[in-house]
Amino acid sequence: MAEGTPPLEDPNLQPPSIAIDWQIPNDVHSRYATNLVVQAGPNEFIISFFEIRPPILLGTQAEKQAALENIKTIPAICVARIVVSPAQMPEFIRVLTENWERTQSAVEDQAELK
Repeated sequence: MAEGTPPLEDPNLQPPSIAIDWQIPNDVHSRYATNLVVQAGPNEFIISFFEIRPPILLGTQAEKQAALENIKTIPAICVARIVVSPAQMPEFIRVLTENWERTQSAVEDQAELK
């Protein structure tokens, strides 16, 4: 997805394909997401990414087990949230699927080499 067509106010105009200069500002941080929630509405999909950190358990095995049994909830911290229009969702899914399949293929190729 290296090229795109910017949206125009006049749907009768046919813009040329314009290369996109992808930029990630220095203040945008990458975070690890272990869970996600998708909320679908008539005008948007809200995708929230969460990180759940395992609790730190110290002490003997019995002390760790006791501490674990006392935990009632583990916080899921929202690390990013994006909003995608229904019109863009098929492309979003296509790009994710292509990358997933490419990654799975590479993993399978690595497994065959071992």
